[in-house]
Amino acid sequence: MEKTLSTKELYGWTLKLALPIMISNLIGTLVNTADTIMLGYVGQSAMAASSLANQYTFVLFCVFFGMATGTSVLCAQYWGKGDRKTIERLVGLALRFALIFSLVFTVFSFFAPVSIMKLFSDSQETIESGARYLKVVSLSFVFMAISQVYLGALRSIGKVVFPSVVVLISLFVNIFFNATFIFGLFGMPKLGVVGVAMGTVMARVTEVLLCIIFSFKSEIREVETQDLAKALKGTDAEVQEKIFINMSHRAAAMLREDMEFMGPIRKSDVIETQKKLMEILKRLNESGEIVIS
Repeated sequence: MEKTLSTKELYGWTLKLALPIMISNLIGTLVNTADTIMLGYVGQSAMAASSLANQYTFVLFCVFFGMATGTSVLCAQYWGKGDRKTIERLVGLALRFALIFSLVFTVFSFFAPVSIMKLFSDSQETIESGARYLKVVSLSFVFMAISQVYLGALRSIGKVVFPSVVVLISLFVNIFFNATFIFGLFGMPKLGVVGVAMGTVMARVTEVLLCIIFSFKSEIREVETQDLAKALKGTDAEVQEKIFINMSHRAAAMLREDMEFMGPIRKSDVIETQKKLMEILKRLNESGEIVIS
């Protein structure tokens, strides 16, 4: 029997998903604001050079944003169907295209930054400063491709908190390294506009490292909530209760909710999922992650 959401419940779920995404976008805006404020201490020329060079970077960001949005829409559809394999293929395909675009932009901005800056300014001083900035910041393009697509895919399957945490940490990393390289803190040289670019690179590298850590942790868990809900759907109430007792109250409530929203399912799907979970449990037992008595 299918469950229909009331208007209040719908607004609650929408807010739960949308609020972290809004906060994440706000933090992303603050990153650029922090760069601008810190560059103000370097000089107007450095600020202008960074601003113009970021127009080139913004084009690449729009490409990544489009890929992440398109991938998110498709991933959300297949997540609703419980088709995890297709989601993995979609994310892999999006990452390939994003990496290709990022490499093309990296090559042009690293080897011909002066030519690119001449498209935006006639001032020799601005061109030279912007070229130095663009050459360094180009090293972040590949990392930006990975993080944008990966975090977008996570948001599409309801994991919205982690992307917000990643962006927040990235903001602090960016501010820290900006201050370090711009003002020469901790014995580092004062690099001016190049210091801002280095801060951006470090922030993007941090994002990818956090994504890798999260990905490894997900591999250790391996059991998806929807698979567990589907497997329990075909068991009796006694077995379900034994599982729920060994879970936290919140996790058990979320699992029960998933089972309710799932509605009627075929017996063959239940059996297939149960076999899949048993294979995962055996593999985790063999690797020492869990012990099956």
